[in-house]
Amino acid sequence: MVGIDEGAPAVVLFTQDGQVFDLGAPGQHIVVFFFEEAMSARSVSMVGDFNDWLSGFSQLGIQVVGVGIDRAPMIATFASSYDLRYPLVSDTDRTVCLAFGVVGTRRGRPRAATFMIDRSGLVKRVFTDVPPYGHAKDVLAEAETLWGGY
Repeated sequence: MVGIDEGAPAVVLFTQDGQVFDLGAPGQHIVVFFFEEAMSARSVSMVGDFNDWLSGFSQLGIQVVGVGIDRAPMIATFASSYDLRYPLVSDTDRTVCLAFGVVGTRRGRPRAATFMIDRSGLVKRVFTDVPPYGHAKDVLAEAETLWGGY
C-alpha cells in the first residue's frame, strides 16, 4: 500500500463523463477514495457522504475523486443516480487499485480506503478499513488541519 510521504501513483483514468483524470499531475490537493462496488449499500453511503461534505473540500481547493472497478457505464449510472458533484473513475483492470495497494481478497474488489495527496503528488494521509458513512467528515477535518491555509 502506498504510504505517507510517498509519491502517489501516476495513473490516468476516465471519469463518468469521459473526461481524463490524471493523478500524476495534480497541481491541487486531491482526496482519492476507493469503493467496493457501484450501487451496493456500502458504496452508496460512502459516495453520498463525500457528496454531502463536498462544499467543505471545495472551499479548501481539494478535488475529490472516487475509484471503483465497475465498467464506465455503471459508474456513470451510479454517479447520475445519486447526483454526485465530483468525478468517479472506472478502474476495470484494477490498475489504480493495484498501484495504491488496495485490492482486497473478495473477487479482487478494492478495500475501502482513502488517500490524501498534496499539490506536489505526495500522499499525506492514508485511511484504511473506513466506515461507509461519517468518514468524509473525518477526512475533511484532517484536510483542514493539513491544508486549511492552502
